[in-house]
Amino acid sequence: MNIKNDINASAARRNAKSVTPDQVALDILLSNTSKQTKQRKLSALSKMVNDQRTNRVECPECGDHGPHDDNGDSRDLTYLCRECSNQFEAA
Repeated sequence: MNIKNDINASAARRNAKSVTPDQVALDILLSNTSKQTKQRKLSALSKMVNDQRTNRVECPECGDHGPHDDNGDSRDLTYLCRECSNQFEAA
């Protein structure tokens, strides 16, 4: 189970380029899945949001989990890996 699939599905349902974690959580809660599946998905979403807030996302270039430097732009957040200096977008 990959939370990114749920994020992409939420964006597709709304014909939007991106969605907020609240919108994804609402879609998960309203989905036709078991309570356990909903809980797993919500836990994964919570972990992803927490990792992004603490700059502990995985660098796509070297795999380092940070913390990374960020540009501070909440609408178009990008990170700069401290290990390999790769600049990458937030998930």
